[in-house]
Amino acid sequence: MYIALSVNIAEAAKNCSTNWAELNGECIYFGRTPTSWTSALEQCKGKGGYLLTDDNEEKHSFLTNIASLLYGFGEENYWIGGTDEIIEGSWRWVETGMPMTNFDKWSRGYPTTNASNNCLYMAWENGELRWRDSPCQKPSTHHGKRASGIKIGKTSPGNYFYICEKP
Repeated sequence: MYIALSVNIAEAAKNCSTNWAELNGECIYFGRTPTSWTSALEQCKGKGGYLLTDDNEEKHSFLTNIASLLYGFGEENYWIGGTDEIIEGSWRWVETGMPMTNFDKWSRGYPTTNASNNCLYMAWENGELRWRDSPCQKPSTHHGKRASGIKIGKTSPGNYFYICEKP
């Protein structure tokens, strides 16, 4: 495990900026501050990327592996780059504008038919990251601390961590 992780970190350092992980030539960044979907979108743009397009099983497995490590620090929900804001019920990736048709990880009962739930996030469900829709709320600050005094991430509804990617 240590050797494999070291190799992956060295490979990421070779192809991506610090704090970004590499997968098949794309760089992936896990935002560590809970925020709204709109703010997450702007954060990713400011880093030269966009909210992540979760469009295949290999990428989803990669995200699940990293997110499972962060789960122990209270990072449970992640905004990604899907929305039906333009046409209700027609989910598209913000990166390409393409419909989300060839691959999906929707939780049971999602997407909802609630017209105000226009933004996509991933949440843990039975040990797997699944997609859910939610309103694109404004952020509010809500952090917790462990007994050790180490700051851990906590989110309130609509304020999740986020995942960016760039070529």
